[in-house]
Amino acid sequence: LLVAQDDLIHVERYQYGRSDAQRMTSFSMAKTVIAMLLGIAVAEGRIGSLDTPAEAYATSLRGLEYGATPLRHLLTMSSGVQFLEDYSGTDDSTRLARGTTGQQSGGGAEVLGLFNTRVAPPGARWYYASSETYALAMVLRAVVGMPIADYFADRIWRPIGAEADASWLIDSSGLEVGYQGLQATLRDF
Repeated sequence: LLVAQDDLIHVERYQYGRSDAQRMTSFSMAKTVIAMLLGIAVAEGRIGSLDTPAEAYATSLRGLEYGATPLRHLLTMSSGVQFLEDYSGTDDSTRLARGTTGQQSGGGAEVLGLFNTRVAPPGARWYYASSETYALAMVLRAVVGMPIADYFADRIWRPIGAEADASWLIDSSGLEVGYQGLQATLRDF
């Protein structure tokens, strides 16, 4: 628990033997960071239009429904690709986690191939789906030509004056697991 106001920390407490030096996993906060980095990539001219299908940038997504989806609809979780995220332990988010953080696959497009049924046109319906941010991480990695962790450190982490290095969980392909997995100290978060 950390309570801060401006530059003053009022309360900072850790449990379970943790300390202020230990990194904690962001879980879904990482989705926002991936979206911010995509915005930076657009501003830098690395991405021409959010209306471009993902496969134009991440060629490994060709032939997949996520690849045929415009970036805008991946960013707004309105791809129309069937994905169930209800945390039942048998849902699609569990399958995604097993294929990425559980390293039960080769990672990348191999994981997204598990979710390849379109049930609505892009932009027609919103549904929370971590897989969409994972597809965006693939696009981001392709357009920046470097690990997302390095791009993040250069464009966001160092410029904001973070005290400690951050890290990312990666899948078997070496891709940062963009839908979760950013790890940083509590003070830096």
